[in-house]
Amino acid sequence: MRSSNRGFTLVELLIVIAIFAIGTAIAVPSLMDMGRRGELKTDARQLKDNLARARMEAIRRNQIVTVLFDLNGNDYTVFEDKDNNGTYDNDGSGDTDQDILVTTISTDSTIDATDLFAAAPYYMSWGQKGQPTSFNVGLKTIEVSANGVTYKIIVSMVGSIQVQR
Repeated sequence: MRSSNRGFTLVELLIVIAIFAIGTAIAVPSLMDMGRRGELKTDARQLKDNLARARMEAIRRNQIVTVLFDLNGNDYTVFEDKDNNGTYDNDGSGDTDQDILVTTISTDSTIDATDLFAAAPYYMSWGQKGQPTSFNVGLKTIEVSANGVTYKIIVSMVGSIQVQR
């Protein structure tokens, strides 16, 4: 009489579990790295969008709007720069600058805006016609980087903004 027990042996199950564990060990680090790269790309696009928003606000308000970068805190502030000095003046006087947006990028990413000026404060201002007023020649680059990957936000003197890897 023949027994018709069907199933897997313990050895077969252990081999399948081992193959699954090896595949998971290989895939998890690259999936985590993909998530970090996605976060960096999001930071770069958010910065590009906020630069475009500053440009739009300058046109809409018919005022100079400045994006001031704090490279130590990885954040930047978009504000209406009433005295066009590139610094955020909130001293309570009648010439107080008005916040439009204050934002911080993710903790893993860093901003490098040193291409804008030789020394701090690092800022970019947009005039009433949508053109940068903080420079008048060529292109300016702001870099957002993390873990050896860098995205460049390139601003032209006519106001176009692009993200490149």
